[in-house]
Amino acid sequence: INNAAIQHNVRFDDPHYDAGQIADEVDTNLVAPMLLSRLLLPKTPGRPFVIVNVGSALARYPKTTAAVYSATKAGLRMFSDALCVQRQAGAVKVVDVVLPLVDTPMTSGWGKDKVSAAYAAKEILRALEPGATRIHVGKARLLRLLEIIAPPAAAAIIRKL
Repeated sequence: INNAAIQHNVRFDDPHYDAGQIADEVDTNLVAPMLLSRLLLPKTPGRPFVIVNVGSALARYPKTTAAVYSATKAGLRMFSDALCVQRQAGAVKVVDVVLPLVDTPMTSGWGKDKVSAAYAAKEILRALEPGATRIHVGKARLLRLLEIIAPPAAAAIIRKL
């Protein structure tokens, strides 16, 4: 389960947001899951297992103070999809979990109506169910429906976070 993430809740053009912070977000949120998955794949030929990548609704609709975080989660989503395509005939299953705002130290002081970390963990375990390649958790399920019927409304909701 690739679950680590960093989000610097700042605008990309903030003068105090530096290259090191950007690199930390990209390395933690995108490069690390890729490298960990790469290390795992050759070690398990033919043995069934699941790679769970914990994503975010921000992968589809970025917020104004999380450009790099949103981009890394979009990249992780695409990486999950690419592995699914590549591993279709293999024993490896890849699942992208789309979370709403989760009550963690990273999100302290942000937003309201967060889901608990325990609830998120329970839903992440649901990713092990047969057939699932993308699981939307909590309000992310409603966002998924809204993006089908009214994409501009879905984007507006995320921008307000």
